Amino acid sequence: MARSLGLFDSMTSTNGVPLGFLRLLSILIFLCGSPAFAEGKLTPEKVAKIRKAAEGGDAQAQHYLGKCLTYEMGVKKDLPEAFKWFQKSADQGYVSAQYRVGKCYQAGTGVPKNDEQAILWLELAAHGGDTEAMEILGYIYAVRSTAQKKESEYTPEGYISKPWIYSQREAYMWFNLAAAAGSTHAVKNLKKLAGNMSTDDIAVAQNWSSRWKPDPAALQEKRTKRKNGGLRWK
Repeated sequence: MARSLGLFDSMTSTNGVPLGFLRLLSILIFLCGSPAFAEGKLTPEKVAKIRKAAEGGDAQAQHYLGKCLTYEMGVKKDLPEAFKWFQKSADQGYVSAQYRVGKCYQAGTGVPKNDEQAILWLELAAHGGDTEAMEILGYIYAVRSTAQKKESEYTPEGYISKPWIYSQREAYMWFNLAAAAGSTHAVKNLKKLAGNMSTDDIAVAQNWSSRWKPDPAALQEKRTKRKNGGLRWK
Protein backbone atom coordinates (compact mmCIF):
# COMPACT_ATOMS: atom_id res chain seq x y z
CA MET A 1 0.00 0.00 0.00
CA ALA A 2 1.12 3.57 -0.64
CA ARG A 3 2.35 5.43 2.40
CA SER A 4 0.21 8.21 3.79
CA LEU A 5 1.37 11.81 3.80
CA GLY A 6 0.81 11.66 7.55
CA LEU A 7 -1.08 14.96 7.73
CA PHE A 8 -2.77 13.97 10.97
CA ASP A 9 0.22 12.33 12.62
CA SER A 10 2.34 13.95 15.31
CA MET A 11 4.22 17.22 14.68
CA THR A 12 6.84 15.34 12.64
CA SER A 13 6.18 12.58 10.14
CA THR A 14 7.95 9.22 10.25
CA ASN A 15 10.43 10.33 7.61
CA GLY A 16 11.38 13.44 9.55
CA VAL A 17 9.50 15.98 7.44
CA PRO A 18 7.71 18.68 9.52
CA LEU A 19 3.95 18.42 9.68
CA GLY A 20 3.55 22.01 8.47
CA PHE A 21 5.39 21.17 5.29
CA LEU A 22 3.25 18.11 4.70
CA ARG A 23 0.15 20.29 4.90
CA LEU A 24 1.77 22.59 2.34
CA LEU A 25 2.54 19.57 0.19
CA SER A 26 -1.09 18.49 0.25
CA ILE A 27 -2.04 21.92 -1.09
CA LEU A 28 0.61 21.67 -3.80
CA ILE A 29 -0.69 18.26 -4.77
CA PHE A 30 -4.19 19.70 -5.06
CA LEU A 31 -2.80 22.46 -7.26
CA CYS A 32 -1.16 19.88 -9.51
CA GLY A 33 -4.58 19.27 -11.00
CA SER A 34 -5.36 22.94 -11.44
CA PRO A 35 -4.70 25.37 -14.30
CA ALA A 36 -1.90 26.88 -12.21
CA PHE A 37 -0.04 23.58 -12.34
CA ALA A 38 -0.71 23.20 -16.04
CA GLU A 39 0.78 26.65 -16.64
CA GLY A 40 3.99 25.72 -14.86
CA LYS A 41 3.65 27.91 -11.75
CA LEU A 42 5.33 25.47 -9.38
CA THR A 43 8.60 27.06 -8.29
CA PRO A 44 11.93 25.20 -7.98
CA GLU A 45 11.74 25.76 -4.22
CA LYS A 46 8.37 24.01 -3.98
CA VAL A 47 9.58 21.16 -6.16
CA ALA A 48 12.64 20.82 -3.91
CA LYS A 49 10.32 20.27 -0.95
CA ILE A 50 8.34 17.67 -2.89
CA ARG A 51 11.63 15.97 -3.77
CA LYS A 52 12.61 15.86 -0.09
CA ALA A 53 9.38 14.06 0.76
CA ALA A 54 9.85 11.73 -2.23
CA GLU A 55 13.38 10.88 -1.15
CA GLY A 56 11.95 10.15 2.29
CA GLY A 57 9.85 7.40 0.73
CA ASP A 58 6.45 9.07 0.39
CA ALA A 59 4.67 7.38 -2.54
CA GLN A 60 2.36 10.33 -3.27
CA ALA A 61 5.25 12.78 -3.36
CA GLN A 62 7.24 10.41 -5.59
CA HIS A 63 4.35 10.34 -8.05
CA TYR A 64 4.04 14.13 -8.17
CA LEU A 65 7.77 14.59 -8.49
CA GLY A 66 7.54 12.35 -11.55
CA LYS A 67 4.79 14.62 -12.93
CA CYS A 68 6.90 17.73 -12.31
CA LEU A 69 9.81 16.15 -14.19
CA THR A 70 7.51 15.07 -17.01
CA TYR A 71 5.77 18.40 -17.56
CA GLU A 72 8.69 20.67 -16.64
CA MET A 73 6.89 22.21 -13.68
CA GLY A 74 9.40 24.06 -11.54
CA VAL A 75 12.17 21.75 -12.72
CA LYS A 76 13.87 20.84 -16.00
CA LYS A 77 12.14 18.07 -17.94
CA ASP A 78 13.83 14.72 -17.44
CA LEU A 79 11.72 11.80 -18.63
CA PRO A 80 14.02 8.94 -17.51
CA GLU A 81 14.24 10.55 -14.05
CA ALA A 82 10.46 11.00 -14.02
CA PHE A 83 9.99 7.33 -14.82
CA LYS A 84 12.29 6.40 -11.95
CA TRP A 85 10.07 8.24 -9.48
CA PHE A 86 6.87 6.88 -10.99
CA GLN A 87 8.33 3.39 -10.61
CA LYS A 88 9.28 3.97 -6.96
CA SER A 89 5.75 5.15 -6.22
CA ALA A 90 4.14 2.34 -8.21
CA ASP A 91 6.21 -0.25 -6.35
CA GLN A 92 4.54 0.97 -3.16
CA GLY A 93 1.10 0.35 -4.64
CA TYR A 94 0.18 3.94 -5.54
CA VAL A 95 -2.45 3.45 -8.26
CA SER A 96 -1.91 6.71 -10.16
CA ALA A 97 1.79 5.91 -10.41
CA GLN A 98 1.05 2.38 -11.63
CA TYR A 99 -0.98 3.96 -14.42
CA ARG A 100 1.91 6.32 -15.22
CA VAL A 101 4.44 3.48 -15.34
CA GLY A 102 2.19 1.51 -17.67
CA LYS A 103 1.65 4.56 -19.88
CA CYS A 104 5.41 5.18 -20.03
CA TYR A 105 6.02 1.61 -21.17
CA GLN A 106 3.18 1.81 -23.67
CA ALA A 107 4.46 5.04 -25.23
CA GLY A 108 8.19 4.51 -24.68
CA THR A 109 8.42 7.65 -22.54
CA GLY A 110 11.55 7.73 -20.41
CA VAL A 111 11.93 3.97 -20.82
CA PRO A 112 12.10 1.60 -23.82
CA LYS A 113 8.66 0.75 -25.21
CA ASN A 114 7.43 -2.58 -23.87
CA ASP A 115 3.80 -3.63 -24.31
CA GLU A 116 4.05 -6.57 -21.93
CA GLN A 117 5.29 -4.34 -19.11
CA ALA A 118 2.66 -1.78 -20.06
CA ILE A 119 -0.08 -4.39 -19.74
CA LEU A 120 1.31 -5.58 -16.43
CA TRP A 121 1.28 -2.14 -14.80
CA LEU A 122 -1.91 -0.93 -16.44
CA GLU A 123 -3.71 -4.04 -15.18
CA LEU A 124 -2.52 -3.24 -11.67
CA ALA A 125 -3.87 0.29 -12.04
CA ALA A 126 -7.13 -0.98 -13.53
CA HIS A 127 -7.60 -3.34 -10.61
CA GLY A 128 -7.04 -0.32 -8.40
CA GLY A 129 -9.95 1.44 -10.12
CA ASP A 130 -8.17 3.58 -12.74
CA THR A 131 -10.55 4.04 -15.70
CA GLU A 132 -7.89 5.46 -18.04
CA ALA A 133 -5.77 2.35 -17.48
CA MET A 134 -8.73 0.21 -18.57
CA GLU A 135 -9.13 2.29 -21.72
CA ILE A 136 -5.45 2.09 -22.67
CA LEU A 137 -5.50 -1.67 -22.11
CA GLY A 138 -8.37 -1.85 -24.58
CA TYR A 139 -6.34 0.17 -27.07
CA ILE A 140 -3.24 -2.03 -26.66
CA TYR A 141 -5.20 -5.23 -27.26
CA ALA A 142 -7.11 -3.70 -30.18
CA VAL A 143 -3.87 -2.71 -31.90
CA ARG A 144 -2.40 -6.11 -31.14
CA SER A 145 -5.40 -7.91 -32.66
CA THR A 146 -5.04 -5.92 -35.89
CA ALA A 147 -1.33 -6.76 -36.13
CA GLN A 148 -1.95 -10.43 -35.38
CA LYS A 149 -4.57 -10.69 -38.11
CA LYS A 150 -2.22 -9.13 -40.67
CA GLU A 151 0.55 -11.55 -39.69
CA SER A 152 -1.64 -14.65 -39.73
CA GLU A 153 -1.27 -17.09 -42.64
CA TYR A 154 -4.28 -17.25 -44.93
CA THR A 155 -5.06 -20.23 -47.16
CA PRO A 156 -7.91 -20.95 -49.59
CA GLU A 157 -9.56 -22.85 -46.75
CA GLY A 158 -9.25 -19.84 -44.48
CA TYR A 159 -6.89 -18.79 -41.70
CA ILE A 160 -4.76 -21.56 -40.20
CA SER A 161 -5.19 -19.97 -36.76
CA LYS A 162 -6.85 -16.88 -35.37
CA PRO A 163 -4.69 -15.52 -32.52
CA TRP A 164 -6.30 -12.09 -32.83
CA ILE A 165 -9.64 -13.39 -31.51
CA TYR A 166 -8.35 -13.51 -27.92
CA SER A 167 -6.89 -10.00 -28.24
CA GLN A 168 -10.18 -8.68 -29.62
CA ARG A 169 -12.04 -10.16 -26.68
CA GLU A 170 -9.57 -8.62 -24.23
CA ALA A 171 -9.88 -5.25 -25.96
CA TYR A 172 -13.68 -5.45 -25.81
CA MET A 173 -13.62 -6.38 -22.12
CA TRP A 174 -11.40 -3.45 -21.14
CA PHE A 175 -13.29 -0.92 -23.27
CA ASN A 176 -16.53 -2.28 -21.82
CA LEU A 177 -15.26 -1.88 -18.24
CA ALA A 178 -14.01 1.64 -18.98
CA ALA A 179 -17.35 2.54 -20.57
CA ALA A 180 -19.21 1.21 -17.53
CA ALA A 181 -16.98 3.42 -15.39
CA GLY A 182 -18.06 6.49 -17.36
CA SER A 183 -15.60 6.84 -20.24
CA THR A 184 -17.42 8.20 -23.29
CA HIS A 185 -14.31 7.65 -25.41
CA ALA A 186 -14.35 3.97 -24.48
CA VAL A 187 -17.99 3.75 -25.63
CA LYS A 188 -16.97 4.94 -29.09
CA ASN A 189 -14.05 2.50 -29.26
CA LEU A 190 -16.33 -0.30 -28.09
CA LYS A 191 -18.80 0.29 -30.91
CA LYS A 192 -16.02 0.44 -33.48
CA LEU A 193 -14.43 -2.76 -32.21
CA ALA A 194 -17.76 -4.61 -32.06
CA GLY A 195 -18.21 -3.97 -35.77
CA ASN A 196 -15.26 -6.28 -36.45
CA MET A 197 -16.28 -9.05 -34.04
CA SER A 198 -18.69 -11.96 -34.30
CA THR A 199 -21.76 -12.15 -32.10
CA ASP A 200 -20.26 -15.15 -30.28
CA ASP A 201 -16.99 -13.34 -29.55
CA ILE A 202 -18.86 -10.30 -28.23
CA ALA A 203 -20.88 -12.58 -25.96
CA VAL A 204 -17.68 -14.14 -24.60
CA ALA A 205 -16.13 -10.70 -23.98
CA GLN A 206 -19.29 -9.48 -22.26
CA ASN A 207 -19.18 -12.53 -20.03
CA TRP A 208 -15.56 -11.75 -19.16
CA SER A 209 -16.62 -8.21 -18.29
CA SER A 210 -19.44 -9.35 -16.02
CA ARG A 211 -17.13 -11.75 -14.18
CA TRP A 212 -14.28 -9.27 -13.78
CA LYS A 213 -13.66 -8.07 -10.24
CA PRO A 214 -10.91 -5.74 -9.04
CA ASP A 215 -8.34 -7.74 -7.10
CA PRO A 216 -5.08 -5.77 -6.91
CA ALA A 217 -3.62 -8.01 -4.21
CA ALA A 218 -3.92 -11.16 -6.34
CA LEU A 219 -2.57 -9.33 -9.37
CA GLN A 220 0.38 -8.00 -7.37
CA GLU A 221 1.17 -11.57 -6.31
CA LYS A 222 1.04 -12.64 -9.94
CA ARG A 223 3.40 -9.80 -10.86
CA THR A 224 5.85 -10.83 -8.15
CA LYS A 225 5.86 -14.45 -9.30
CA ARG A 226 6.47 -13.35 -12.87
CA LYS A 227 9.31 -11.06 -11.77
CA ASN A 228 10.91 -14.00 -9.97
CA GLY A 229 10.60 -16.20 -13.05
CA GLY A 230 7.90 -18.44 -11.62
CA LEU A 231 5.02 -17.37 -13.84
CA ARG A 232 4.74 -16.25 -17.43
CA TRP A 233 2.53 -13.21 -17.86
CA LYS A 234 -0.03 -13.90 -20.55
